[in-house]
Amino acid sequence: MAEPLEEVNFLADSAHRSVILAALHEGPYSRAELGTITGASSATLSRILRAFERREWIVRTDHRYELTPIGTFVAIGFDDLLHRMEIEWQLRGIWGRIPTELLEFDLEWVMDATVTPSSRDDPLAPMDRAAEIERDAARSRILTHALPDPCLSAHRHGTTTGTHRLEAVVTQDVVRTVAGTPHASWVGSVLPCDQLEMFVTDADVPHVIGINDDTVYFGVDDEKGAPLALIETSDETVFTWAEWTFETYRREAVALTPEMFSRLYEADDSDDQSSLSSKLVVKK
Repeated sequence: MAEPLEEVNFLADSAHRSVILAALHEGPYSRAELGTITGASSATLSRILRAFERREWIVRTDHRYELTPIGTFVAIGFDDLLHRMEIEWQLRGIWGRIPTELLEFDLEWVMDATVTPSSRDDPLAPMDRAAEIERDAARSRILTHALPDPCLSAHRHGTTTGTHRLEAVVTQDVVRTVAGTPHASWVGSVLPCDQLEMFVTDADVPHVIGINDDTVYFGVDDEKGAPLALIETSDETVFTWAEWTFETYRREAVALTPEMFSRLYEADDSDDQSSLSSKLVVKK
């Protein structure tokens, strides 16, 4: 088994080797073109090309190098390994916060996933990516315990211009928060229209799930609710799970009407702390 592992190490031990292999998988290149792509010195490039030729991964025709069938086989396999390790690296440390149901599926769904992590330089990157997805979607269905301003702004723009339809199942805290922002008038004005449907749930919503056209995203938060990452995918199994989860919550939720929204949040301060769920039951 040592020899195959040594070949993996041969490719992994040099960024130039893997870049050349990936480039040739796209099509034939001349030596000069490969030098431009990699930035490798002439001597380094010569060593790599000779090593690839000895392994019969490449052939040279009319001063251009191209992969052989076995070279293509290696390129595809190594690219798959790199992609898997990139995904694993991005998700390292947050696996335990991904919805349990998704971890029970065949984890091949992560091969299609795009991960937007938070960072010290950009702690709100997951939130901004969610807003970007929603801004471009014709139809959004979201199940959430939080609606941050970037996402509200994206939905507000889309629904008021008529390019976007939003169906949202939210917690009581979300309605309270929205009512205290400049977006409150938008919610009240758009609720009577076909562009927005909002449902309020008393149930715990542990994960933010968004279904935007044919793409699903879900948020991964830390123990304090701060965003750690946004994971998006078009995998059919995950999409089916997301639709089922959204519909399950929506069936048990209370539809929010403009009248309810107005009565609930134009009340005096002494009424603010009363139960939203009881108000919805009485007013609906």
